[in-house]
Amino acid sequence: MIFVTGDLHGEHDIYKLDHLKEQIGSQLTRDDYVIILGDFGMIWSADTKYGYLDDQIRLKEYFEEKYPWTTLFIDGNHENFVHLKKFPSKKWGGARANFLSEHCIWLRRGNIYTIDGKTILTIGGAYSIDKAWRRPYISWWPEEAITRSDINKAKRNLAAHKNKVDYILTHCAPTPIHQTIARQEKFTPHSHGKKPETQNEALLQEINEIAGFKRWYFGHYHIDREFEDGRFVCLYNQVQVLHDDKPYNPVTK
Repeated sequence: MIFVTGDLHGEHDIYKLDHLKEQIGSQLTRDDYVIILGDFGMIWSADTKYGYLDDQIRLKEYFEEKYPWTTLFIDGNHENFVHLKKFPSKKWGGARANFLSEHCIWLRRGNIYTIDGKTILTIGGAYSIDKAWRRPYISWWPEEAITRSDINKAKRNLAAHKNKVDYILTHCAPTPIHQTIARQEKFTPHSHGKKPETQNEALLQEINEIAGFKRWYFGHYHIDREFEDGRFVCLYNQVQVLHDDKPYNPVTK
């Protein structure tokens, strides 16, 4: 079984995984998966020996000892990319992935993975609205942005799959969905504390225009809401089961 949920922000929003364990954890094994839609944030410490050690301790405590499933995640805009890239990369699910521990795996941008028989395109990344108040390579990393190279890689892999996958997982949303959220949440590109439209959304829209998919899941906006009759689903507090027929199958806060 595959579950998907929104941002963790390290331990700040990890309660949703605790709730999942309390509800059905006894029924899950390492062959079940929980996918985090960016802003994983468990690898965050400054680039020091002891900070890196603290991250390793948290990984073991949560993902090897506490949770019975295998945790997968795409990157968001709040990640320490310098540390993430230190973890070993190997082929998994048909593409390269980085193993933070045996049961905690970073799914890289532009790859298509086959997980539990489902094909899943992953494209992490987004823009930090608060980067002016953060310190480069201490609390903000420029690798957060989706690049042209990421999208070209995704397009090549899609072409090899005849431009069809079962699911697309991203951190932010393609332009039309972003604009719908902007209207509903009543923010503008210059709203302080909101999510401005950036090149990231436009690049994802290129994928939206060519890809066939059953459902597109994303995080970033800190809401739980579906769009276009459930074809696009934004998650934050909820944990949902990937399901071909039912767009909304939540484990709620």
